Amino acid sequence: MDTDNDNFISHNKTELNRKVSTSGRSISIEDWSDIESIISSYSSIFQNQYSLCRSFDISDRKSALIYWSEFASQRALKLINFFQEIDEFENLNSDDRFTLIKYNLLSLYLIQKCLNYNPLTGTFINRKNEDVLKRRQFFALCYGTSGIRESFMSLIRSFSKVTEQDSILINLLLVVLLFSKGLSMNETEPELNDEL
Repeated sequence: MDTDNDNFISHNKTELNRKVSTSGRSISIEDWSDIESIISSYSSIFQNQYSLCRSFDISDRKSALIYWSEFASQRALKLINFFQEIDEFENLNSDDRFTLIKYNLLSLYLIQKCLNYNPLTGTFINRKNEDVLKRRQFFALCYGTSGIRESFMSLIRSFSKVTEQDSILINLLLVVLLFSKGLSMNETEPELNDEL
């Protein structure tokens, strides 16, 4: 039994109960069930999110980029697995699913990172100090002083502040924004076959 995951789900349900009872509005049983399903799916998919990562190799630029590519692929697959748990997503035309993932995944990844961000330390939860230093070295090795890491962290800080790191809100935003055509603001994004 995974007590950390059970505590996470229990905390989310308690938090959701509090918000529903104090909001002055009621949520239908169907909506409540959908929200619980989203939270449960997310929790089960991301409960062991760091177990798949091998040692961070930054001995040279090539090794660092290979590691980062593997890491990013694992994270992307976890997000895709989460979205596949949503019936409305699975019921879409396969080309539409591909389009929504292709054009929205990067934005959704940034939003998802807010769940693991610690605003007090400016780092991500469940990371060792050594890992934090290696990630900073990675950005310096691969991107130099271009400011990519600083821009990324600024986005994470801003979004974490706006959402108050509310896990339920962020989970729901991930789902809503997945279905948001044009999120990437890419002019070449094709039209969807199915209406959303």
